[in-house]
Amino acid sequence: MRQRRVGDREVGAIGLGAMPLSVEGRPGEERALATVAAALEAGVTLIDTADAYALGLADFGHGE
Repeated sequence: MRQRRVGDREVGAIGLGAMPLSVEGRPGEERALATVAAALEAGVTLIDTADAYALGLADFGHGE
């Protein structure tokens, strides 16, 4: 996989956007973990997460 520099890090040019794993309609924990594991096995080294990826304030931080 091609690499890109982000700050002082080298990461794969293709990343996993984790927002769909945390917002409305998100998969269950088992499927979400399987998705992340499959991405890592495929060589993904950049996973875009944010503590704001959540259903609401009570769920804040779910995306991290």
